Amino acid sequence: MTDEGAGSMYFSDDALKQLADGYAAFGGKLNTLLEKYILLDLRNPRAREFAQQGFPRRLKVMARCISNVFEAIPPERNRTALAR
Repeated sequence: MTDEGAGSMYFSDDALKQLADGYAAFGGKLNTLLEKYILLDLRNPRAREFAQQGFPRRLKVMARCISNVFEAIPPERNRTALAR
């Protein structure tokens, strides 16, 4: 990469828009998925427990990680700002 591109963004404007749109829809998709797993009609008590407690807890941890990354390193941040 040339020196003149050193301050440019990592992502194109289209990619930034896709990331922003996906991140904005993230909460709704997460809640929908959690609701579907919590409401599963499972006969096996252990499977029901995993679907209602274990999986949602782990999914929430992953969601929190994704949010933390977006807050710590926003996609629209440029290379110059990261070098500081």
